[in-house]
Amino acid sequence: MNIILFGFQYSGKTHFGRLLSQRLHLPFIDLDQKIEENYQKQFSLALSCRQIALEKGGVFFRKLEKETLFSLKKVRNSVISLGGGTVLDEENLRFILGFGKLIYLNANKEVIKKRILGGQLPAYLDPDDPEESFENLYYERKKIYEMIQAKRIDLHAKSESEILEELEKL
Repeated sequence: MNIILFGFQYSGKTHFGRLLSQRLHLPFIDLDQKIEENYQKQFSLALSCRQIALEKGGVFFRKLEKETLFSLKKVRNSVISLGGGTVLDEENLRFILGFGKLIYLNANKEVIKKRILGGQLPAYLDPDDPEESFENLYYERKKIYEMIQAKRIDLHAKSESEILEELEKL
């Protein structure tokens, strides 16, 4: 059985996924990293997920994401970190639900906002109005995330060790 982490970008999926995999002595897979590797393999060009989405468009990126996700079908007993939009696709979600235990890392909105707006803007935010774009996206995705049948860990006001303990118990 795989342990699959999802949530907003910058919610800590990769960070906690790595730590949890070390604690449980399981392999760790970051889907975004796999997407970048898949892209490089196909096109002999190293681009980040953001660059892929900006240069090739969102439709291309989501297709590559799905292809990469489904390529993991034989993976077992691993900790997997998904991209923030992976679970928004119904076909992806059906695959994921049959693929492992799904855990929603629910981070504080203001923390996520500060992290996202404090760096390079993701391709999915409007560069002319990133704050409003973030707010709209946040509430749209939060509604979907909370409808998914998954265990939920609220990260706000918890230490790293408390979060890891909760993840281990699940």
